[in-house]
Amino acid sequence: HEALAEVRRSVGVLQADRAPAPLATRLRDLASATDGWGAAVSLEIPGPARALAPEVEHALFRVAQEGLTNVRKHAQARSALVLLDYRDPGRVGLRVTDDGRGAAPGSDGCGLAGLRERITALGGRVVTEHPAGGGFRLQVEIPA
Repeated sequence: HEALAEVRRSVGVLQADRAPAPLATRLRDLASATDGWGAAVSLEIPGPARALAPEVEHALFRVAQEGLTNVRKHAQARSALVLLDYRDPGRVGLRVTDDGRGAAPGSDGCGLAGLRERITALGGRVVTEHPAGGGFRLQVEIPA
């Protein structure tokens, strides 16, 4: 038990010393990891990237994960877009859209409810939409 505890402490120190990859890089990796499950995923990043608080970056990454998980599980989409928007200097936005069958209005599950709590705690907002042409849109904005 003592040896295992020492290994865990050592790994923790190594992880603390290692800076996480930039958010854009992590989102590119996430988008490319979705290859093979049916929908082509693209990433767009309008505006110049800037440093964000770690909790904001973490929340945005989780939004992208949840959005793409929902596309994979429920949307039956051919394509999806993750858009990380830095254009407004006072906020940062992230949007996941797909061209799938959409969701039933009011069908936000536990994942979306958890995202709402996380984003609201950061002073942000979450909007889900069912565009007229079909598909689903998950959009968040967080002060930054």
